[in-house]
Amino acid sequence: MPDEAPTGTEKALLGLLSRPEIDAWVARVFQELTGTTPVRTLFRAGRIDAVYGVESDDGRRLVLKVRRPPVDLVARRTVADAQQALAGLVRRRLSDRHDSRTGGRRRLSR
Repeated sequence: MPDEAPTGTEKALLGLLSRPEIDAWVARVFQELTGTTPVRTLFRAGRIDAVYGVESDDGRRLVLKVRRPPVDLVARRTVADAQQALAGLVRRRLSDRHDSRTGGRRRLSR
């Protein structure tokens, strides 16, 4: 990804003025939260909040969203829990499809 200048959103949210400073901050946060190190930035986005997608050194693709204060942490946790539950359902559904093709569990019909 080109070494573009930080956006106004990034400057306002993070208070950092250079891309290297922001990239180092994102890497530090991912390391603290996941125990992995980003090896590649997949995308940067955001007009109201700043969003960073990275690929970690263990192969996971992760997303960090930096919100402007005030943040309703209970609501954010509820949304994150719901997203994790939905991701689990999708993984199970994909696994069931794979198993049905390989002679494993029977595929449930709707």
